[in-house]
Amino acid sequence: MSKNSSSGSAALDKPSGASGEYSLGDYVAVNLVVWGLLLIVGLIAYFGIDKAPVVPFLLLVVGCGFTVVSIYDWAFDRAASRSGKHGTAER
Repeated sequence: MSKNSSSGSAALDKPSGASGEYSLGDYVAVNLVVWGLLLIVGLIAYFGIDKAPVVPFLLLVVGCGFTVVSIYDWAFDRAASRSGKHGTAER
């Protein structure tokens, strides 16, 4: 694969910040969007499927799992940026 063909997708993967890192606000915003979508899906499923009580529980588990992974990702990004080895894969 040539460098020119991969440069287009690499630009989409970079964060918008000048430092190349996602801010805590970015993680919070993504979590708010996910929780909002899960709330909408949960309400539709709860009131549309004979008030199935397990659906909100499953969506709560998915939301909590996403939040835990986001916290782990934030901590990993901070540790990797301090070590200076973040994003230095060689080809």
